[in-house]
Amino acid sequence: MNFSVCTISTKSFLHKSIAMYRSLVRFHTNLKCTIYVVDDDFNEQYNDANLSVIHARRIPLFEHFRYEIKRKPDELRWTLKSYAIDDSTKNDGNNIGIWIDNDIFFVNNIDFALRDLDECGLYVTPHWRNPEPSLTNMQFYPLAMDGMFNAGFVGVNLLKGESFLKWWQRCCAYNCSISPHLGIMGDQRYLDLSLLYFRDIVRICDNRGCNLANWNIEYIDRSGIKPIFYHFTGPYIKSINDGFDDLSRPHYEEYSTKLEEAKNDPICK
Repeated sequence: MNFSVCTISTKSFLHKSIAMYRSLVRFHTNLKCTIYVVDDDFNEQYNDANLSVIHARRIPLFEHFRYEIKRKPDELRWTLKSYAIDDSTKNDGNNIGIWIDNDIFFVNNIDFALRDLDECGLYVTPHWRNPEPSLTNMQFYPLAMDGMFNAGFVGVNLLKGESFLKWWQRCCAYNCSISPHLGIMGDQRYLDLSLLYFRDIVRICDNRGCNLANWNIEYIDRSGIKPIFYHFTGPYIKSINDGFDDLSRPHYEEYSTKLEEAKNDPICK
C-alpha cells in the first residue's frame, strides 16, 4: 500500500526529520515522505524516489499564518500540520497520509496501522498516561489538560476522513495556542472531539508499542510489549538517562547514532 508521510521542521532540526524518515523507510519502501522547512532563508530542495525536502511555503496559507497573523514558531507548525497532511498526500497522488513528529523513531513496521487506515478515515494514538488519581501520579492532570491523544502521529484516509481534516484545519486556524483556561492545547485537544463528531470514521490505535514516551512509562510495561516507535522528547531522553526506562535504552542509543549520521547527511549541510 502506497502512503504519504509528512512533518514540519526548522533547519536546525532537519537532521531529526531525516532520522525519523530513515527509521520508517527501512520497513516501508513504498512510502513518500515530505519534510517542510519553515526558515525564511531555506532555499534548497531535495527530491528522490521516497523523500522530498522543500520550503513550507508550498503549504496553503503558510504566508498568511507566518507573516500576516504572525503565529509563534510552535503555533505555526501546529497550525500548518493538518494543511501539510492534505498537501503532501494529494501531491503524492495517495489517499493515506500520516503526520509524524520529527522526534519519533521507528523500530518496527506499522503494517497494522496501514490496514486500519485502509478501513477508517482518522487514526489516532493515545498518550496512555496513568489514569489513577494520586498525589504521586504526575500524569493524571496532563491526561485531562493535554488530551487523550498525542498529535505526534495522526493518520488520515482522505477518501473517508477529508471532512475531519477540513474541520481540524478550521479549528487550528481559529486558535492553535496553548491555553489551558480555554481547553486548548495547540492542535492536540481537538482530536478528543473526533470521538463524538467523527465517531463513524475514527479508529484508536490499540497497539501499546506505539508512541512510547515519558508520559506512559508508568502505565505501559516495556517488558510486555513489542516496541513499534518511540517519541524521544527531551523529557523522555532525560528519563532514560536517569534510569527510569532501561529497557528502552538500546533503542535510544540506536536513535542517537542515527541522529549523528543524519547531521552529516548532505541534505542537512
